[in-house]
Amino acid sequence: KLFFFANLERRRFPQSSDVVRTVPSDSLRQGILRFRDGTGNIVSYNLQASRLCGTTGGQPCDPRGLGLSPIIAQQFALLPQGNDTSVGDGLNTIGIRGPTKTDIANDNALARVDFLLTSNWHLSGLWDWAQTRSADTTQIDIRGGANNIKTLSTIPNDPRLYNFSLTGTISPTLVNEFRAGYFQSTIVFNRLPPQTLLPAAGTAVSLSGIDSPYDIGPAARPQVGISRTPQVLDNVTWTKGKHILQGGFNFQFPWFYHSRLEKSGVVVYPQTVVGVGSNVVIPATLRPPTCSTPNQANCILSADLSNWNAFYADVLGIVDNVNMFVARDQKGNPLPPQQIVNSGRWEALGFHLSDTWRLTHSLTLSLGLNFSVEYPFSEDQGRRAFLVQQSDGKIIYTNDYLNAKAAAARQGQIYNPGFAYAPLSMYPGVGEIPNQYSPAPRLAVAWNPSFRDGPLGRMFGDRKTVIRSGWGMSFARLNAVGIVQYPMIGSALLGQPAITNGPKNGQGDFYRIGIDGAAPVAPVSPTIPIPYAPAIPFGDGNDLGFDPNMKLGYVHSVDLTIQRELPGSMVLEIGYLGRFGAGYR
Repeated sequence: KLFFFANLERRRFPQSSDVVRTVPSDSLRQGILRFRDGTGNIVSYNLQASRLCGTTGGQPCDPRGLGLSPIIAQQFALLPQGNDTSVGDGLNTIGIRGPTKTDIANDNALARVDFLLTSNWHLSGLWDWAQTRSADTTQIDIRGGANNIKTLSTIPNDPRLYNFSLTGTISPTLVNEFRAGYFQSTIVFNRLPPQTLLPAAGTAVSLSGIDSPYDIGPAARPQVGISRTPQVLDNVTWTKGKHILQGGFNFQFPWFYHSRLEKSGVVVYPQTVVGVGSNVVIPATLRPPTCSTPNQANCILSADLSNWNAFYADVLGIVDNVNMFVARDQKGNPLPPQQIVNSGRWEALGFHLSDTWRLTHSLTLSLGLNFSVEYPFSEDQGRRAFLVQQSDGKIIYTNDYLNAKAAAARQGQIYNPGFAYAPLSMYPGVGEIPNQYSPAPRLAVAWNPSFRDGPLGRMFGDRKTVIRSGWGMSFARLNAVGIVQYPMIGSALLGQPAITNGPKNGQGDFYRIGIDGAAPVAPVSPTIPIPYAPAIPFGDGNDLGFDPNMKLGYVHSVDLTIQRELPGSMVLEIGYLGRFGAGYR
């Protein structure tokens, strides 16, 4: 006999979202800053010619007399006119507000086939396919104006599931179930990476206090994560007298792919940050005097100082930093700017055996053992690294390192060998993570007492109470995010930030993009020494290394519950559940 089922479901959610960004006012586009003074009057400062700056006034606002940077003028030209005066400071910046499409589309198809081979054997197949396409406002492009704002951020999702099963009753007391399947999950963030919109700049350019033609910075970080897991399992159940014996295996062979453009917030494409940041401080000599008395003219209010500094640096094209992330192969050679890929496989083999033994009509004992074997992630391209001692290249073993540090402290000394990274290929025979073997026993008992009279009868009743208790162990697991994705963020051997902080021109003045030249991108070394030690400071945003002696932690779980039937078709249950972690090292 053949049974089948199929279903197709499609959902469409057309919608739009209101977005707002900040753009320069007409005066700022001309290199003119406008601020109110102590009298409430609006004072215009054409930075090229104004002499209203200095601690007492009368000094040029731009000592070089150049004013608006041509690169910044080109950047301003890419930005549309504003239409929302409620956004911005009302004089130098204005908002642009408009709708953008954020549609969501879901498709799901499901098909199942069941076939009765005989009265005792059942064959089944399942196919499940889905896709989701959605857009959000994480990254938008405003170059088309308020009526043509485009969404650049989309999130496609394409899960897949295939399953085959064969279930058979071999005898009245013996049943076997076999399954084989395949599962795919995806998480993708489609974003447009930073691009050089102005050839003379040489890099993407972002300003402080003013949005870019399309969102860069944190928004311009595409990522792809794909997980595919073939699986095969078998379960057998055998009833023998007062015993129900169960056993089987569950084998999984995951493959994981992850790619990204950045590490610690720095992407592989160079970006120039113009304006006031961590490296640029505008001195008092380059702004109007701060209003110190009521009705003071040609001064700037203290509340406007930060805006003056930001817009001043923006208009003149003062570079705070130029940053990029240089990805490298396992030999230390730089890779072209592209998605950094990390992919590979690992194996998870699980076995289980249990016996449910009914000792009496009121007492049942359950014994079980789960045993798992995990062969850790093996990366396809050989770019993973050990955290090693900088002095001699020895692998850092956590316990040895901490013990040496403690021993030195007891002698009043310092133990600080310094850290470096070295590729796994330098240490043949040493796995990044050892194979994990995890035996997890468990024990449980259930008692359904019968007391017809006396104090125990009033307390427990006749078959109206069940007391259950158990103990078991469970182990942690290796997982895709912690083993695959995090090392891409943490391993400095994969690459290093190349940053030019607070550059100066040949005369020692602020470096002004478009006036002093293109963006001063930091030179990239054609190779790096291996083992590689990140520079101090700013050589590495964060560090991550696995201990080749790592063992998975485990948890002891215990419980005790009492369930009592009450009059009025009610049940009262009280209990205790405890978890005790161990072996986390």
